[in-house]
Amino acid sequence: MSAAINPADYRLNDEQKQIRASVVAMFAVAAVFVALRCFVRIRLQAQFSTDDWLLLVALAGYLATTIIIVLCIDEGGFGRKTDELSVETFYTGAKFLVLSQLAYIQTIMLTKLSIALLQLRIIGLISLALRRVTFVSMAVNVIIATYEFFALLFQCIPPAKYWTPTMTRGHCADRTGVAIGVYVYSAVNVVLDWYYALALAPMVWKLQMRKTVKISTVFVLGMGVSASVANITRFQSLIGYATQKDVLSSGPRLAMGTL
Repeated sequence: MSAAINPADYRLNDEQKQIRASVVAMFAVAAVFVALRCFVRIRLQAQFSTDDWLLLVALAGYLATTIIIVLCIDEGGFGRKTDELSVETFYTGAKFLVLSQLAYIQTIMLTKLSIALLQLRIIGLISLALRRVTFVSMAVNVIIATYEFFALLFQCIPPAKYWTPTMTRGHCADRTGVAIGVYVYSAVNVVLDWYYALALAPMVWKLQMRKTVKISTVFVLGMGVSASVANITRFQSLIGYATQKDVLSSGPRLAMGTL
């Protein structure tokens, strides 16, 4: 970053425009999927449960994450090298980057809770062991998400020091420790994704219900597979995080893992 660069001269390059389009497109796909899920639940099943409401709240969180990333691109230099940005633009981008990760953590937690409640509704009293495992997975999900949320929020004290490195007061935690926490969080999420994706699929297919309902339910549970791919992508993007200084230019891969 340079004080000699005028913030008013900031313009998006082609790569940034592509990232922005991809981010918006991914949210649009998710919104269509949730709309179809709601249609099936209301029109075909004539019910709307807590897991459905949680999924709507998670979609709102996803919308917030998408908006923050778009603002990070449009106003904060997301996807650009630090030396190409003004000081003001870099500060804005670093702030939006942190906010997007905080919103992402809450969105993923709510989505997994929604899927877990769906599992419990399907299991009923058929398998008490599987119910217990699902309850444990919910507790792990909430605990690991809460830890990671506050670990990222307070990686610098005060938090504003993260996106204002010239601030003289306050301090930041060692980035190696922060990176290890993110690795553990991502690894746990991959395990939960596969559990939610595979644990109930055979049981659902054997239940006496309409084929359209079966397909929609298996599809919801199977979203964990695609979510795990996103988490693996996020894993790869975090390699070298502890020594990474150009946080905005390395952000696109992290964003793709986030979404």
